[in-house]
Amino acid sequence: KGDLISVPANTRHWFDFGEKLFVKAIRVFIDTSGWVPHYTESGVDAPYNALNLSA
Repeated sequence: KGDLISVPANTRHWFDFGEKLFVKAIRVFIDTSGWVPHYTESGVDAPYNALNLSA
């Protein structure tokens, strides 16, 4: 609780929400192009369960 991370621009990253499925995030960008995700399809997510927020 209370951890803070800073992800440098153009750094590939992902987050695991943990068992409680809770996160607070502040995203800061210079312009709206920073909001566009760029999926890598690297398979790094394979060991994790998919998160279904529609339930």
